[in-house]
Amino acid sequence: MVEPSKAIQHLTSNKTPYSDIDSLEMSSFPFYMVNRILSMDISYLPIINNICLGTDLYMDNESKYRVLQNLLPKKVGYIKYIKSKTKNDSVKGKVVNWIKKYYKCSDLVAIDYYNIIVNSKDIEYELYNIMAYSNVDHKEINKVIKEFKK
Repeated sequence: MVEPSKAIQHLTSNKTPYSDIDSLEMSSFPFYMVNRILSMDISYLPIINNICLGTDLYMDNESKYRVLQNLLPKKVGYIKYIKSKTKNDSVKGKVVNWIKKYYKCSDLVAIDYYNIIVNSKDIEYELYNIMAYSNVDHKEINKVIKEFKK
């Protein structure tokens, strides 16, 4: 599979014809990522917006590639991709995952349970039961409970 950055290089700076790229790699490539990264550059935004609205559902990857290759200017540049700053490695993310496992529920329901548990009087008891059910080791349980005591 072609990386998004390589696909963008093929489209803009190299102007590589679609036939020169391994067709198996491009056919399995999620083209929405190319659109997403290209839309981070303000000069490409109107082009990408019009292409997505008008043709995205009706075209195969080869056609989308050729349209973008013909419309985008040949230039070398850096497009900064903005990623989400939220990580699921936080204590809250870990506890929500354990709650999902314990109650066998969705993310939204687990977040509701999390809010209820955090505001309850027996927070240590509840967290201990949930984490013990999820086979979390004793050191991790103490560490998480200590975080909630702060």
